[in-house]
Amino acid sequence: MKNILYLSLAAVTLALGSCANEDDFGGQSAVQGNDVISAVAPSKDTRTSMSGTSVLWDNGDAIGVISTKSSESDNNAQYTLSQGGGTASGQFGGMLESGYTKVAAYYPYNASVTYSANDGMSLTLPQSYTYDANHPESNNKAPMACLIDAQNSISFKHAGALMHIILEKIPANCTAIKLTSANADCKLTGAAKITFADGVPTLAIAKNDVQAAAETGGETPAEGHTITITFDNGGVAGTTKSFYFPIPVYNYTALTLSVEGTGDFKPQTIKSKALNAERGTRYNSTLTFDEVSGVLPTEVESVDKIADALAETNAVLVADVVDTQGGSGGQSTPEIALPLVAEGAVTAESVSIAFDKISTENEITIKEETPAGGSAGGETKAVAKAVTIAIPPAADPGDTGGSKAPKVDIQLENSTVTLAANGETATFAEVIAATADNTLVVENGVTITKLTIKKGNIRLKGNAAITELAKDKSLSGTTVKIIVEGNSYKLPDGGVPTGFEVVDGVAADLNDVATKGGTYTLPADVTGDFVVSATDPVIINLNGHKITNKSSDTFTVKFGSSLTINGTGTVDNVSPGKACIYNNGTVVLNGGDYTRSKEAGVSTSVSGGNSYYNILNHGALTINAGVKVISTGAYSSLIASGYYSYKPKASSQPDARSNYIEGTNHEYPSLTIKGGTFEGGLNTVKNDDGATLTIENGTFTNTAQAPVQNNHIAVIKDGTFTPQGIATHVVESKYSDATYDLGQTTISGGTFNGTLYFAGASPSLTISGGTFSDPHALDYLTAGAKVNVRLLADTELTKTVEMKQGTAIFDLNGKRLTTTTAALRPGTSDSKMTCAIQADAGAKLTVENGFIGNNTVSLWYGIFSKGAADVIIKNIDFGEMLHFAYNGGGSAGTLTATDCTFRGWLSAWWGGGKFTNCTFTIGKNWYPAAICYGNTVFTGCKFFKNGVDSDVYDDTEHTDSDGYYRCDYTIAGCNPTTTIDFKDCKFMNESGTVTDNVTKSNHPYHACDQWGDGKPANANVKVDGEEVTSKCSVAASKQ
Repeated sequence: MKNILYLSLAAVTLALGSCANEDDFGGQSAVQGNDVISAVAPSKDTRTSMSGTSVLWDNGDAIGVISTKSSESDNNAQYTLSQGGGTASGQFGGMLESGYTKVAAYYPYNASVTYSANDGMSLTLPQSYTYDANHPESNNKAPMACLIDAQNSISFKHAGALMHIILEKIPANCTAIKLTSANADCKLTGAAKITFADGVPTLAIAKNDVQAAAETGGETPAEGHTITITFDNGGVAGTTKSFYFPIPVYNYTALTLSVEGTGDFKPQTIKSKALNAERGTRYNSTLTFDEVSGVLPTEVESVDKIADALAETNAVLVADVVDTQGGSGGQSTPEIALPLVAEGAVTAESVSIAFDKISTENEITIKEETPAGGSAGGETKAVAKAVTIAIPPAADPGDTGGSKAPKVDIQLENSTVTLAANGETATFAEVIAATADNTLVVENGVTITKLTIKKGNIRLKGNAAITELAKDKSLSGTTVKIIVEGNSYKLPDGGVPTGFEVVDGVAADLNDVATKGGTYTLPADVTGDFVVSATDPVIINLNGHKITNKSSDTFTVKFGSSLTINGTGTVDNVSPGKACIYNNGTVVLNGGDYTRSKEAGVSTSVSGGNSYYNILNHGALTINAGVKVISTGAYSSLIASGYYSYKPKASSQPDARSNYIEGTNHEYPSLTIKGGTFEGGLNTVKNDDGATLTIENGTFTNTAQAPVQNNHIAVIKDGTFTPQGIATHVVESKYSDATYDLGQTTISGGTFNGTLYFAGASPSLTISGGTFSDPHALDYLTAGAKVNVRLLADTELTKTVEMKQGTAIFDLNGKRLTTTTAALRPGTSDSKMTCAIQADAGAKLTVENGFIGNNTVSLWYGIFSKGAADVIIKNIDFGEMLHFAYNGGGSAGTLTATDCTFRGWLSAWWGGGKFTNCTFTIGKNWYPAAICYGNTVFTGCKFFKNGVDSDVYDDTEHTDSDGYYRCDYTIAGCNPTTTIDFKDCKFMNESGTVTDNVTKSNHPYHACDQWGDGKPANANVKVDGEEVTSKCSVAASKQ
């Protein structure tokens, strides 16, 4: 809607009586000088800050105090506010010369002010002021003065008049407002005097003999006749500012307001007004720029001229309405007929009519013009969609020449009509209104004594008031909505009559946007159930506020409609079986918290009588970073996307909340989560029948079942997923059928702190990236996968971890990995061959930082390398009950071990082995030996040695009484071509103490070819670079 500038000079007489003197103002902090004076401002209006009609002193204010001394020059001293800022009574401190007596005071202080007992005060009124944007309430510098009787307490009185101009919807490049006097003998600035009569000050311009009437001739005002206030909008359009012009007391024949700016802003002038400016009186005007054109209204003398003016502009200011104006045949009842215009005309969207004065007491009719014989060329014409009527304040009952409270008959059934005040307040004696359904708007400050509705609804803004309210009998059986904004409005004392319903304004606006489309910024908290059915996009900015449902879903988005929610704030639902968002169309959530504040589902089996999803999606839903969806419940999932049952069960009717219905919801719903925080629910996100879930980021926490339950197709690219409490599953994939419930999950990134879970005949999971606490994530890697597994607790496997391909780092995180007897190595049925981890050909596996196996339960394989798998082991302590800490198949890949402890047997790294800072010692499940099938290097390693040869010990085929295979640790090479190097290695005893160095004549190596055959060592065995020549065994041949 276009809003137009209005101007009236409505006088508000100020109370100027003296306030009681006050001697005790408390402490005297920050007092400057040797004198303190208490100054009381007038009880209403003007200086220094404006708080309604009260006057408050500002910190930093300074007054001037005139003091005299016999035979000495008068003294004009500055006294600065030291106490009482923000109140009407201030304490000021300044310097009083010895022997001087205070005789007068004034505001604001200026060093050039002089005083004479005969002539009063002489001062200079500034030509310009600069608007203080940081303290807009302090822009008033209206002169005040008083004579001083009591030396330490004074009471100021206003010396002049004050023009108070409110500019609304200011264009960005408007930078100045001016007030100009057309009177030659009364300037507004320059030399002025304040004279006192019976102690009452009066401000007037100083007279001189040079000033001539011709000074004000021409287009340029004469010097001294204009006050300019400059300001800066900071490049922002649509601001509102208050300006104060102090003016001398005078009967002006014409005062003119104008605005100027920069760039393409065109200077604009309001036609001059006559004003008899009285001392202590404030004159108020409200000027509103047209938002589209940025111009001020065209002034006309009477309603007869309105139609001509509306041919050029959409804003008109009417000087007066009298009985003989308007209508056919010059009837006494004024009539305003608004033109019917084509789309695109200047008045097609809006028309604003403001009145400076209303003299008639007869009814004023405002209606559409009567069409004249049809539209040329078939062109459709209509009256303005929005019409604003602004009236001045009614004069006091005793003022027979003042403006009247009008009676208005509005016959604009196709327009939204706004009743406004041309000033601070306005009163309509009676209004009969037939408007568009949306609606009759009553602005802040407007009172309607009697309102009768013939068509349309009502909207009350701010403190708008209706004293008496009725419906036309033609509306019998219908309900008229009274849409209210805030809580300051006033309705009839006896209550709202039958047939009227009070509706929250925010709820009405939100419903309007949801129905028609558009953008809406929430101005306050609101309660209601909102159905988005618009064909155009609906965009809502929460703006820090809360939307709570009334009884249904907070937002229902219909098929074919779209909703976007921005900003911070909350969308809440408090009803059983209802959601914050129920989407059958398209929804984008860019911000906000989505809660069910009265959720009562305390467990997976107890609903508490009030439980449901926070969000139910049967359309296309996108959730972006900054969104929070939170529930304390555990009975219903937090977010449900897809159908509870894609098709109705046999003999059941289709239900849109559970089933797919063509034309009502989407055939294949989609949920894309790009970020946000998601906490609670039975499942945090449930991807149900027929739906596709894509998670690109976010934090997901669940305490009941799982952060993600996927029943159809899910793609997870990033995010953090954590089950807590009784919840242990991090992702559940459930297969029910091959059409709508595939249970197909693809993970390429993210952190998953829990167990991967599968159910149904053939759910599928593929992993190409991410960090997991479940070791079995390695079972599902793609060929190019790069993943991390990090244990969060000691873990007992019931099934071997089988890494078929890809690259993985398995961080035991200081925890212990063990197995039950059920965890048999894949491909074997031998009940003793339990296995913790198997890496298949092509896999690249790193296992680090923890423990594998324990000292009580047999584990046949800690790590089994099947085929050409490359394995790296770091900082792993293998338990005493390992048969093979590591074992490779017939064509195993490489093994690299650092800072590990091996107990018992390990063998068969065909692709080569490197051991650095490792410890090789005895265990309880097999002989202490490492069999090198490929080239091997031991660097900085320690080997157990107790002097018992392994061959001799092997001949006895027994363990010691405490279960240990307690003999020398043996390094054997069963491939004659294998090279084995020992570099800086040591022997140790059972307690780990180093006992000797490994040398070329004292080493743990055994013969090649046949085990323990007593042959000399091959030349391809070296210790610290020297070839080994000593025999490697003292035992007899075992051939």
